[in-house]
Amino acid sequence: MQEVFRQRLDCVFHIHELVLHLPVGGRGVLRAQLHHLLEMWVRPYIDIRIVPTEAGAHAGLAGPFSLMEFDRIEPVVFVEAENSSLVIEGPTPVQGYQDVLKSLDRIALDAEESRKRISKHAT
Repeated sequence: MQEVFRQRLDCVFHIHELVLHLPVGGRGVLRAQLHHLLEMWVRPYIDIRIVPTEAGAHAGLAGPFSLMEFDRIEPVVFVEAENSSLVIEGPTPVQGYQDVLKSLDRIALDAEESRKRISKHAT
C-alpha cells in the first residue's frame, strides 16, 4: 500500500465507524492509528469516508476488498482472507463489487464529517 501512496494513485477508503472505537493493541495504538488517518488526510489523492454506525446493516459488511481500476485494462477486485487471497476478474463479478462501493458512497459521511468523527475519537 505504501507503494500505491508513493505513486499518488487516487484511493478511496470506506471505514466503518466501529473501528474508531476498537482498541486492538491498546488505547495508545488506536490513538496512533487514528492520528495516522488524519495525517493521510492531507494527501489530495486519498479520500477517507466513515460509514456511520447509524447506517445499520449495509452491503460492505460482507467483508473487506480492494477494487483496482486501471487506464488500460479491465478492473479487478482483490479479496484477502486469513489463509488465502483471490483476484476477481470479469465484468459481472466486478460489477457486484462496484455496486457495493456505490452503496457505501451513498451511506458514508462526506469527507469533512468523516474527518470530524476520526478527530473526535483521536483525542
